[in-house]
Amino acid sequence: MPEPTTFLAISDVHGDFDAFDPLTLPDADAVLVAGDMTNMGREGFELARCGRWLAGLAARYRTVFWIPGNHDIGVRAAYFERTAANLICLLDRTVEWEGWRLHGVSLTPCFDMPQLARIWDYMTADPEREAAAFDFEPVDIVVSHGPPHGILDSAGRAMVRKEDGTAEWQAVHIGSRALETYIEERQPALVVCGHAHGNPVAPVQRGRTMIYNVAERHEIIRLPI
Repeated sequence: MPEPTTFLAISDVHGDFDAFDPLTLPDADAVLVAGDMTNMGREGFELARCGRWLAGLAARYRTVFWIPGNHDIGVRAAYFERTAANLICLLDRTVEWEGWRLHGVSLTPCFDMPQLARIWDYMTADPEREAAAFDFEPVDIVVSHGPPHGILDSAGRAMVRKEDGTAEWQAVHIGSRALETYIEERQPALVVCGHAHGNPVAPVQRGRTMIYNVAERHEIIRLPI
């Protein structure tokens, strides 16, 4: 069992770097950034500020793990690799760090609105591609931009027509069924995600897995839980 570790989890900064000033954030052993650091990635005007923000995190904390989100258009694993040696991109890779195994997935499904895959990055309406993104060996920590299906993944409500011709308001869930399956089968200790804003801040437990949606906020998480 690894030594007890404190992680600072952050997601969906969306260019508001002042709200997540590294000098004002709480102490931790490492940072987990779950994507959507910017609003438009390299197509916007935020990347220089994003690089400075990540450098600030790397100067403050021992190790900073990050992945891009769908808003981080064109941002790839190597984009900030020269910023600091302790700034590590987890995109589609497993990293061992101080006894913990971590893996990052940026891909999020958009089955309800397939056109989003053409507008944003790291989105898909292909269930095989979604399943492949979560086809990796068991790890302790999954940093996923999107949440698992049905867990902290509400995106409001929509009017849905039923088979009998009537319609009713139903919750819209935008989470990944592949991540849901991974949690059921692999039982990582921790899943950190974002993407779906406005969900409860309290974590959800599934078996031994604790799931935190930290969209637009930060959270201190201590492992083992």
